[in-house]
Amino acid sequence: MTVAERMTIEEVADAIGVTRQTLHTWQREGCPVDSPEAAQRWRDNNKRPRYGGPSPNARSKDQSEIQQAILLAQVVKLREEGRSKKLKNDILEGRLWDADEVLTTWRQAMHVLRARIEAIPEAAGAEVPREQRAAVEARIEELLRMAMSELENTTLEP
Repeated sequence: MTVAERMTIEEVADAIGVTRQTLHTWQREGCPVDSPEAAQRWRDNNKRPRYGGPSPNARSKDQSEIQQAILLAQVVKLREEGRSKKLKNDILEGRLWDADEVLTTWRQAMHVLRARIEAIPEAAGAEVPREQRAAVEARIEELLRMAMSELENTTLEP
């Protein structure tokens, strides 16, 4: 294209469907204004189509879909980071315990409870007349054994 054949900025703007002011703004951002083809290539690579507006071409549509996928991935990543930080904070503040720690504490508590329960028949037998003591202790032991058997079969589930 010779100097005499050069298009004005208004003609380039009309050719790609934007205003002269928009093309001037884009020129400050690096858009070439010597031909409609060069300006359109720059636009396709640097400007997103307006929401709900027509896509300039299929490539821009693909870029838009990629940008949406990237944004979705970023949202998922941020949610997971937030979830991870909340879990760490809950652990630090004592609101959340490690599962192994809970099981260990549970087992220790059950050991103490079992020892105390096993002492009940003898303690209760001491309060009963001597001739009834053996029968009362046996009955209490039987009831407690049944209760502890049920307790042993209890599982902790998250």
